[in-house]
Amino acid sequence: VGILRDRGLGDDLYQCWGVYRNSYNREGGLDHGFQGFGVGIGFAWRSERYSQGPTHSPGFVGGIGLVNDRGGDDTYVSSTFGLGIGFTAGIGMLVESAGNDVYLAMKGEAEQHSGLGEGIHHGAALVLDRAGDDFYSGGTLSGGGWDLGLGYFIDVAGSDTYTDLFELGHRPAVSQVQSFSVFVDGGGADTFSESSTRWANAAYFRPDVHQGIGGNFAFALLLGPETNRLPSAMQDTLRAGVGLAPVSFGEEEDGVEYPRGIGVVIVEAILAGT
Repeated sequence: VGILRDRGLGDDLYQCWGVYRNSYNREGGLDHGFQGFGVGIGFAWRSERYSQGPTHSPGFVGGIGLVNDRGGDDTYVSSTFGLGIGFTAGIGMLVESAGNDVYLAMKGEAEQHSGLGEGIHHGAALVLDRAGDDFYSGGTLSGGGWDLGLGYFIDVAGSDTYTDLFELGHRPAVSQVQSFSVFVDGGGADTFSESSTRWANAAYFRPDVHQGIGGNFAFALLLGPETNRLPSAMQDTLRAGVGLAPVSFGEEEDGVEYPRGIGVVIVEAILAGT
């Protein structure tokens, strides 16, 4: 268990980025940019059996990491597996209590696992910002799950900005390979750039990896009566305030096709207007 707790006196910079290239999946042709590992991250020892066997089970589970800053206008900079990450059955948490904060997830050529609050390979993750007008950039998966992971991104209050300076996409609540993800933004007049796509996406399903386990679940909730500036594609599809994300279908043993995931988007400001 590792805990970093700041009393909130001052504007702080947390940075873990830009020295070593990330080796994760590079043998498969993927380049995840620079190593993050990270600010508020928990992970297990990934044994040789884990990396080579079909069970995708860590060697030794555990690892709990928490960064808790109680105030100030803080800046968080990281890269792959960087900000509030639970990896290989670990639990990672980044909790910010107050202030107008900046979150930057720097990315390389690929967009996977550069998120805010992402649970990967049985991991559980949380990014929680309680107050302030915050700026988020480059978090590909804000509340993301991968391979039986649990990912939660929660911004309770404030007029926040969500964008992606690296133009690889900001994706609120993405569940992949039998996982669960939640993206929640509370009150405030929030702004989402056109790069915010694939909301509550739960389509990528791998029955060959985890047999007998159900699909993905993803939920994106924008709460509060304030009007949010949504991407144009979202405005067209969420006229009633509720949307179901498109999913793929897979054929089960009985020959019937079933959805491989459920993705739900709710925008309360639009609901209030109808």
